[in-house]
Amino acid sequence: MAELRTKSIELEVSSPKVIVTNSIPIDYNGAISSWELEAVNGKVTLNLTADPLFIEEIKSEVTLPSIGPSQDQSAELYEESPFGYLWAMTPMEGVDKYFDAVNIGVRWNRGGASIIHWNRLQKSKEDIANGVFHWEEYDLEFDLLTRSGLNVVVNFDTFSDGPLSSTVPYALQENSWLPVNIDAYVKFIEAVVERYDGDGVDDAPGNIRIKYWQIENEPNFYPERDAESYAQLLKIAYQTVKEADPEAKVLIGGCGGPMETGMGWDLGSRTIGWYEEVLRELDGKYMDIFDWHFYGNATGDYKRLEYVIPTIRNMLNRYGFEDVPIWITEMSTYSGTLNDGGQRGGRIPDPRTFQSEEAQARNVIKRYVYPLSLGVKKIFWCVGMMEMGGETGGDGYFDHTGFICNGYGNDDRGAGVKKKAYYTYKIMTSKLEGSDWSNIESIDLGEEDVYAFKFSRNGKTVYVVWWDNYEDELALIQERVRMTEEERRREAYVTLGAIFAGLISIPVLAYIVQRKIRKRL
Repeated sequence: MAELRTKSIELEVSSPKVIVTNSIPIDYNGAISSWELEAVNGKVTLNLTADPLFIEEIKSEVTLPSIGPSQDQSAELYEESPFGYLWAMTPMEGVDKYFDAVNIGVRWNRGGASIIHWNRLQKSKEDIANGVFHWEEYDLEFDLLTRSGLNVVVNFDTFSDGPLSSTVPYALQENSWLPVNIDAYVKFIEAVVERYDGDGVDDAPGNIRIKYWQIENEPNFYPERDAESYAQLLKIAYQTVKEADPEAKVLIGGCGGPMETGMGWDLGSRTIGWYEEVLRELDGKYMDIFDWHFYGNATGDYKRLEYVIPTIRNMLNRYGFEDVPIWITEMSTYSGTLNDGGQRGGRIPDPRTFQSEEAQARNVIKRYVYPLSLGVKKIFWCVGMMEMGGETGGDGYFDHTGFICNGYGNDDRGAGVKKKAYYTYKIMTSKLEGSDWSNIESIDLGEEDVYAFKFSRNGKTVYVVWWDNYEDELALIQERVRMTEEERRREAYVTLGAIFAGLISIPVLAYIVQRKIRKRL
């Protein structure tokens, strides 16, 4: 990349020296850049670029971190950690599925193996009638997650699957979230929670302990099913979970936002309006955690949370949920070029959608630090540690959000290659894990588009500072568009030339043959 623009600012610190670490690797192998600065009159001068910086106060002599990825590889269970990932596995043959997640400091997993499907546990109406459960698949996956040291959010995605919701014996009541066989549903939820609550009664083999259960996913995306019936389903599931495990926590099904309005910041009738109906029915009970999903671009969409999070907080307070925390269990942006179909992919790469690996990596920092400063308690990058899609994939949004390339699609650098965001996430967790998450201070440095936050971590102070300058990234996009247009013009000229040659080839050949025949005669 070309040299980035810079902005000089002063940051007030309480130590004579600080260590500054750039959050974006300087190469594709994860090497990091760190340097030491001395304070002058209690301030250090920082030359900001678009890359977020970590500034650590030091009271005594220390050794600068070596050039390379951070070395914090602890798999210790941190239930207070905000660092989550949806589908944290790396599905490559011969690879520990959760090694990469643990390696970069992920502490929570949702999705993937953590989705419970009723029809996989009880595969027929005979299984339901006889109380038969097929636990093998989930026992294996939950044991692996537990041994990896990850906290687990299990999603009961029982009725979000359209075909399943109309299949006997798992059918729903008409235009409703409630199952036809409510008694069987209750027994299913009860059996699952009891098996994985770790209380020594009817438990799965191993040392599995799961405390967090989510009831369905993005229920507001099903307009044929009303909000009132979802509230009733949540009540039933909540009471069943708590009876099996009083210490368990229950998450409401996360709110999905429409792609065309920014994926999570739309506050219309199908998002926050729909959830208001649900909360009104719940009357301050039957939910421990509220979940909101948020996506968008790498050129400033994250700042929309400035009004989204307070709006959600006010809604929760209004309906008696003052103490319920807000989580974001789906959040990300992508790198690379999407095809012209956007979310689901199309056929032709659209250069206007291009986002560099650096832009995605910068947004890892912004999309965690900024909402944490607004009071969000947990954030899960989505979706997949390894990029989604495949040989026939459509190069859609979710094919490019992962941190490891899968060998397919636009701008892919090869199967198993780690993107810059992988290393940035690791730098972030190594600098911030263990902070006092309830006391993050936002600092006004008096400069437009400059953001600074102060964290307290084990008695030490860490600052995160960045300048929201997107001119460099937008210039890259414009260059991509220009180059693509030139390439397409060249291809068009070649195609027209071939067509023109084809049109004239037959009569020209006939004319040449006729001339030669006449000469011989």
